[in-house]
Amino acid sequence: MITNKRILAALFFIWSVVIYNSACWANPPGSLATFRLRETLRIGNVSEARPDDILIQPRHVLSDRTGRIWIADLAILAVKVFDQKGNHILTISRKGGGPGEFQDITTMTINLQGELVVVDYINARFTIFSPEGRFIATHRLPMNAVQWPRRIYCTPDSGYILLAKLESGESLFHYFTKDFRYVRSFGTLPIIYQHNAHLEKQFAVTDPGEFMVDSKGILYYAAGLFDGRIYVYEIKNEIQKTIFRSKNRMSQPYEYEFKTEFQPGPPPPQYQITMAGPDGMYYLRRNFISGGINVLDDGTVAHLVVSLKGKNHEIGVELFFPNGSVEYKRLAGSELPAYQWKASFGKWYLIDRREIPQVVEFILERVK
Repeated sequence: MITNKRILAALFFIWSVVIYNSACWANPPGSLATFRLRETLRIGNVSEARPDDILIQPRHVLSDRTGRIWIADLAILAVKVFDQKGNHILTISRKGGGPGEFQDITTMTINLQGELVVVDYINARFTIFSPEGRFIATHRLPMNAVQWPRRIYCTPDSGYILLAKLESGESLFHYFTKDFRYVRSFGTLPIIYQHNAHLEKQFAVTDPGEFMVDSKGILYYAAGLFDGRIYVYEIKNEIQKTIFRSKNRMSQPYEYEFKTEFQPGPPPPQYQITMAGPDGMYYLRRNFISGGINVLDDGTVAHLVVSLKGKNHEIGVELFFPNGSVEYKRLAGSELPAYQWKASFGKWYLIDRREIPQVVEFILERVK
């Protein structure tokens, strides 16, 4: 009798484990949770208008491991640094062609030493500053290699990945050593419509997309003309490791209208972008805008997506879980602007120029 009870208890335990695992597989981590963007900081909208706190034309936003926020203001061609509470700490550089000065702040990143690295395309150089804002050095940018660099990110080996369209060739990612020696290029632009590849390659010069590199040297990339996929590369081996795809997103990332005659003025109201080609004018409606990629603490890849639907838009997040499942969560509607989202160190930053120029910090929060 005791033996039978033990057998029954063992069978019940096994059955419980099977049911539990089945439930977990059917409901991957996060599937039962809702998500929201929670505002944690606002910079630029101050009651006491101190000059150092004011933002005029914010363009690039970064955070670092200490929580400081670095904002490039193109109106003064300088980088303003704020602490975790939004207090101004220092302002770096100014407009000019001398050492440590800018003609343009094309893109920027924070390296593993906490130093600021700025790509100045007009001055054709990388410029490095200490965490305290002291000018350290400049390194030449190979002008014949890239057309207007768009993003730069530091790698775990202290190197750098630059996202830019080449003048010749198809590679998008360009690897530099820690002392800014060019090593190699890899990765290609995803072509969505084969019959319109020319338009997509031309658009890549203007907006090649968003990417980030994690602590293991894995690169996550969302193309500028977003096709519902996150492309993943192993930087060390230059291998496209896998492709994450959100199945419940539309596969068509844009619509366009083509006219052979140049038409001055704004595009038709249903389109957001006008782009001139050698054979005429393209008018594009962006169905999706990438708001940047972060890898969360549990290994989930979170991609902020803005979906344009006529005059309205929706802000959501695509979650690529470590077990391979993918989900889309709606976060907000038209109450938040559809443009200028940046991702950095697990946070998202909205550059809001609707009234008073400001930068708003958000975190992605699970809500049961």
